[in-house]
Amino acid sequence: MHWVVHASVFSDVNLHRLLKVLERAELPYTTVSINEAGQASPNPNPEGSVYVCGAQRAALLSQLRGWKPGSFLNENFSVDVWQQHIRKELLNDAAYIALMGSVTLEAPMFVRPLIDSKLFDGQLFTPNEFESCRNQNASFADVRVSVSPPKSILREYRLFVVAGLVVTGSLYRQGGEVALSGDVDPEVITYVERVIKQWSPAEAFVVDVALTDNGYKVIEFNNINSSGFYESDVARYVDAIERNFG
Repeated sequence: MHWVVHASVFSDVNLHRLLKVLERAELPYTTVSINEAGQASPNPNPEGSVYVCGAQRAALLSQLRGWKPGSFLNENFSVDVWQQHIRKELLNDAAYIALMGSVTLEAPMFVRPLIDSKLFDGQLFTPNEFESCRNQNASFADVRVSVSPPKSILREYRLFVVAGLVVTGSLYRQGGEVALSGDVDPEVITYVERVIKQWSPAEAFVVDVALTDNGYKVIEFNNINSSGFYESDVARYVDAIERNFG
């Protein structure tokens, strides 16, 4: 299968790790830039199966070209959809949804775009930080966001799920500090497997999970085509995509 990689979406570290795995596995790939219209430079025209690595522009490119499997990004990567299906499992189960321009924070709150758009990272904002973020771009006023009170989190994990199985993952934060490790507690995997039996957003996706005083909770689902790896085993991720969709 040919891999088309929107290089600017990834950090230098993540891009290097991905390309190194593709080269080691002798998988063909093309790194591209993609404009808002879904046009790529250089202009790849591979035959057969094509998988894209990137966010919305990469998904648009694959849709315009009719590439399969292309991108797994779809309308399910939205907080309001998660609330419909697994609200009790969500860390931010009390989140409300509003246009960014209509939100006024009186205290620190967790704010993220409703969809996995990469406009800005979901995070805990003070009122001043939120105003600064919103003022960066006039279009942000019309972005739908999820707003929720802060929660106490002991650890945070990222798990890659392909065809109903957790194929790799990483611890990425502990006690509020960055803590990277490829050793994922088996209980986290068991929890995710239970949740995805209830509902999954796509055939392949990434899920971030928090360990709290009340057990494990889903922080968010992410588009697997554009997610960062932390200390996940990139080779296992690539192999799972190839075996199931190549």
